[in-house]
Amino acid sequence: GTPGGRLARRSPGRPLGRDASMIARAMETEAGAEAGGRPPPRVAPNAIMYNALINACVNGGEHKRAVELLAQMQRERLRPDVITFSSLAKSPYAHKFLEMMQHMGIEPNSYTLSSVIAQETKRGAEHWETSLALYNNAMESGEVTYAVTNAIIAALNKAGQWKRALNIFQHTPDAQMDGTSHSGAMYAALRLKRYQDC
Repeated sequence: GTPGGRLARRSPGRPLGRDASMIARAMETEAGAEAGGRPPPRVAPNAIMYNALINACVNGGEHKRAVELLAQMQRERLRPDVITFSSLAKSPYAHKFLEMMQHMGIEPNSYTLSSVIAQETKRGAEHWETSLALYNNAMESGEVTYAVTNAIIAALNKAGQWKRALNIFQHTPDAQMDGTSHSGAMYAALRLKRYQDC
């Protein structure tokens, strides 16, 4: 334990994989002890295990490692699913993974779409048309949630497309919006008024 019962923090420069290896070794030791010292049986990797590892790598900023795990997963003849790609959609290569999903015939869900739109916005304001196309696809498939609404409003605001942002806000049901949606629309309205007053 640590002083005061606090959990030890992982140092920023310490690789995530090292922590995972230490945990795995500790689990093996504990399992071996419970089995009377015999080596624990080897657990065959499955999609759930790979999805958990990929998500941990993406959240830890280890995007290259996440891609390597995806390739390894496929070599093991395990099919990635929407959960796999929802994690990968949080990486800078989100648009590539969306293309891969479509090629494999996997339908993105609202979480995947909102993540891809957010990553497109990070790539640059000039990608707003791609984000809008993704939003329109979400509308057609019935996958619009407040997360998707917030992502597209933010993307359009960043690109200076305030009229489009307000138009989406005005035509979106309340159930598909939250406080962030209203804040985004208010920002668009103020920016548009300031622009028109100039």
